[in-house]
Amino acid sequence: MPENLYYPFDPYDIPQAGNPPPFPDPTVWLNDPTTRALLHAPQSKNWTLNFAYPFGNTYDFPAGTNVFGDPSPPPSTFMDELMANATEVEMKIIFFSGNDDSVANHFATEVIIQNTTWGGLQGFQVQPQTTWTGDIPASHGIVHQERGLTYVLVNFAGHEVAQDNPLAVRSFHPRFCSNLI
Repeated sequence: MPENLYYPFDPYDIPQAGNPPPFPDPTVWLNDPTTRALLHAPQSKNWTLNFAYPFGNTYDFPAGTNVFGDPSPPPSTFMDELMANATEVEMKIIFFSGNDDSVANHFATEVIIQNTTWGGLQGFQVQPQTTWTGDIPASHGIVHQERGLTYVLVNFAGHEVAQDNPLAVRSFHPRFCSNLI
């Protein structure tokens, strides 16, 4: 059997990911010389749990800032205006997410859509539930279109939708993107 190049982590043998429980401080593993060598990380710098957020603000939140100390307005403040302007000139917008993406998950996309006003109405008026198929009879996911906005949830895809489910993207692109230009 070949030597485990990922020691102490073995990606090929994870019988129960939560047992034993993970280290509360991953820097123990990340600062291990073997781990650093495998990651090609510099030996001269240590991993840390905390770092200064942008704008030099970590835990002190002055009025008018978000939890990162960023004084910019949150993105949600411009979505209503962006969507209203885009749909007013009949510009089509597509939001798509992979069903298996735990980093930028589809629930967040759906919440953004439901809290955005365009075409004189807030959010979708009908819950997205229409399945779509392509060259194969299996469902590729869910699609919904209202007032110039298309939302697509792609099955069997994570953050890299096109890489994870190229058949769905092959079907998706000509059906939903051909009238965008």
